[in-house]
Amino acid sequence: MTFSSFQVSNIRQEHFRHVEEVLKRLSQQGLTIKPNKCKYGAEEVTLLGTKVNSCGISPLLEKVKAIENISKPRTIQELQRFLGMVNFCRRWVAKAANIILPLTNALANNKSKLQKIKWDDQMRGAFDTIKRELAVSTLLVFPDPDAKLVLKVDVSDKAMGGVLQ
Repeated sequence: MTFSSFQVSNIRQEHFRHVEEVLKRLSQQGLTIKPNKCKYGAEEVTLLGTKVNSCGISPLLEKVKAIENISKPRTIQELQRFLGMVNFCRRWVAKAANIILPLTNALANNKSKLQKIKWDDQMRGAFDTIKRELAVSTLLVFPDPDAKLVLKVDVSDKAMGGVLQ
């Protein structure tokens, strides 16, 4: 199956024809879906902890609030949990890896999960900054299907990244 025949539905009836075509292609490939888990014609859906609508994709408010309200981790295991939560939402924060670097370094320097964390100014700053940045996270919009796209990538000893322009 290729996406070269990607189409945008302009009217509701056309949308349902496109859905029917997708279902037919899935069936031809031996794939099935559960009808009770499907929503057709919805203007907004919650999917894998995100909110998706015609404007784009954003984290669910309750996910962001959970991170915003978390207290400072006391042990390595609590820090691992916090960073796991942050990783879920990191795509909405520019340079998230740079922001949390002092926290990830603390994991590398401590081996025992129950070991108490010795907080320094950099770690406190990283903790407060990532929570603040997540609270004001932006909407990720969908690319224009007619736009010319360029993928730019960069790699260093500490990180790698890419941007679709």
